[in-house]
Amino acid sequence: ETSGRIVHGGKEYEYAVYSRYPSQKYWSTDRSAWIVLYDDGRVFTASDDWSTLPAEIVDPIRKEYRALKNEEIRKKFESMDS
Repeated sequence: ETSGRIVHGGKEYEYAVYSRYPSQKYWSTDRSAWIVLYDDGRVFTASDDWSTLPAEIVDPIRKEYRALKNEEIRKKFESMDS
């Protein structure tokens, strides 16, 4: 759903967030998506329980992911109005 780069422990990783329920209309909990960190193309860590990952990883990703989901929801409501 979203991806980018993030610094953790002084090292840069690529990350991706994958929704467990792509048809889900509302972003509800951290357990609704996986965070996967890649180190040079290899999986470094993956978790569907965001509370197990350090805040310096989770907080910026959560903020971006929420914004993305909120934008999806806004577009769905706008399309229903027309």
